[in-house]
Amino acid sequence: MRAANASLESYGRDHEMRAGLSASPPVDGRPFLSGPISVYKYDSSYDDQKFIIEFGADKRVLVSARMADLIGLIDGVSSTEQIASRLTGKWGARVSASQVEQVITATLVTTGIVDAPRNLNQSVERRSHDLLGHSLKLTLIPFQVVRKITPWLNPIYSWPVAVIGLIAILVSRLILYSNIQNVKDMAVPPDQYLYVFLVTVLTVIIHEFGHATAVGRWGGEPGDIGLTLYFVYPALFTDTSGSWRFGRWRRAAVDAGGAYFQLLCSLVLVVVYLIGKSPIALWACVAIDSLLILSLNPFFKFDGYWIVSDIIGVPNLHKASLRRLGSLCMGAFSKQSLRPAAERMNRWSEGLLSLYGALLVLFIVAITYLTFSYGVSWILKYPDLIAGVWAGVSQSSKEQAAVVAGILLRFMYQTAVLLGLLVFWYRLATAAWRVLRGRLFLNRAGVS
Repeated sequence: MRAANASLESYGRDHEMRAGLSASPPVDGRPFLSGPISVYKYDSSYDDQKFIIEFGADKRVLVSARMADLIGLIDGVSSTEQIASRLTGKWGARVSASQVEQVITATLVTTGIVDAPRNLNQSVERRSHDLLGHSLKLTLIPFQVVRKITPWLNPIYSWPVAVIGLIAILVSRLILYSNIQNVKDMAVPPDQYLYVFLVTVLTVIIHEFGHATAVGRWGGEPGDIGLTLYFVYPALFTDTSGSWRFGRWRRAAVDAGGAYFQLLCSLVLVVVYLIGKSPIALWACVAIDSLLILSLNPFFKFDGYWIVSDIIGVPNLHKASLRRLGSLCMGAFSKQSLRPAAERMNRWSEGLLSLYGALLVLFIVAITYLTFSYGVSWILKYPDLIAGVWAGVSQSSKEQAAVVAGILLRFMYQTAVLLGLLVFWYRLATAAWRVLRGRLFLNRAGVS
C-alpha cells in the first residue's frame, strides 16, 4: 500500500519555480519562514500551475502559483506592507497588507510554513478528520535499510523484464484457476493457516518494496516501510512521498508497482502448486489475489485510490471530489460558477472527478450501513469467538503447534479488524457531533 506521510491541500493562484528558500533571522513583528523550504512544480489537471512546498520534517503542501509567490517574499525582514507592495507590482492588482496578514495567519501559520510573529498571533486549530484514514503507524523497516535494498531491484522495472513479467503473470493466473477443480480446495485448514499466513506476509513485504523501488528508479528517495491500521484493516504501507515530484504517469506507475512485484513473486507459488500440488502455494496465491483486489479499491486509500488520484491529476481526491460534487449541486440553483478559479480544470477531468465524488458518497453510505449491520452482531459474537479459540488451543497437543499458531493468528487478525471497526465508529460519531455542534452554534447565533 502506498502512503504519503503528509496531506496535500490546494490554496489560492505564474510563478517561476524556485528551490531551497531559507529562513532569515526574523525582525520583530515580521513574518518569517519556520525553516528552509523547497518549491517545485506539480503535474496536475488544474488549469493553473500548482506547486509543492517541502518544509519541516518531510512535510508537503500543494499551493497555487500566487501562494508560492507570497511564500517566496517572506524573509523575516520584509513587513506585510512591503510584501503587499511587491505582490501588487508583480500581479498588476492591488494587494493590501491586511490581506497578506489574513492569508499568512489563516493558511501559512496553520500549516507550519511560517512562524507566527507577535503581531500575527491569532491561533487557528488544525485538525485532520478522515473517516477512511489511518488509525496508527508503526515503522518496521527504516528508510536507511530500504534505500540500500531498492537499487538492486531496479532492473525489474526495465522494459524487457516488465513485458515478459506481465505476460507471465497473466498466463500463470489463467493456468492456476483453470486447474482448481473445487471451491473447497480454496479453504484453509487450521494446520496450514500459519504457513499460508507467513508466505502471504512475505509477499506483502515484497509488495511494499515494489513501491519503494519505483520511487528510487525515477530519482526519488523511498521512505520507511511500516504497519498501519487503516479503516478496519491492519496493513503494511510504504512512504512514497518522494514521488510527488514525478509526472502523473510515473506516480501511477509507483502506485501499481506494489501489485506488480507481488504478482511477480507469486509466479514461484504457481509453479510450486502446478508441479507439486502444494495446497499452501494454492491458498497463498488466492490470498494474494484477494488482497490485491482489496488494494485496488479506489475509495480506500490503498493503491487503487492513488492510481485514480494520479491519473486524474488531483491530490486529496476524497476532499476534492466532494467539493466538486457540492459545487455541482449548488450550481444547479445558481447561474454563476461556485468553483474558485484555482480549482478549475478541463471537462474530462471535471467529469471524472464528479463521477468519483458521487460514487464515493454511495460507497461511504454502503460501508457505514455494512459496518453497523454486521459489526454489531460481530461484537455480540466476540465472546463466543474467544471461547472457540480457547477450546481449540486447549484441545491441541504439543505436536500441533502449527494448529495453535494458526488459531491465534486468525484470532489476532479478527481482533485487529474489530478494533479498527470501533475506531471507525468513534470517528463517525465525532464527525457527526462536530456537525451538530456547529449547527447548534449557528442556531444560537440566530443564523438559519
